[in-house]
Amino acid sequence: MSTKIGHFEILSELSKSATGAVYKANDPQTSQTVALKTIQLSAFGEQAAQLEQCLLAEAETTKVLSHSNLSPVFGAGEIDGQFCAAMEYIQGNSIATMLANKEGFSIWDVKFAAASITLTPTKFFTIVSSPPRLCAAGMALSEF
Repeated sequence: MSTKIGHFEILSELSKSATGAVYKANDPQTSQTVALKTIQLSAFGEQAAQLEQCLLAEAETTKVLSHSNLSPVFGAGEIDGQFCAAMEYIQGNSIATMLANKEGFSIWDVKFAAASITLTPTKFFTIVSSPPRLCAAGMALSEF
């Protein structure tokens, strides 16, 4: 694993799929620890440019959202042939990890996760913290 993506210093890999990954990274420009979501645009062939435009539009739309249960998007764009989105990093466990470990969670966690019931883990990454926070919701890549 490269130790840098653009100016971001990669600290660890949090999640990986066939087309991308989510990293815990340091942003030396702001001295913040961020969650850096990456998508390999080359995996989408001729539709890569369209996908990038959709992801940029989604990132811009979500930048204006402000709620205690949403993790903000700090910025997004193409770096070295991959789409990258920097978001607030939140320490915690994913719903998938909690289920795999047979950990219990409260009715409030279940209510929060219900909105993602039809999404696959590679398209939706939820961290359970106090309070639960939505960290990254990508668009449905199956459209491409």
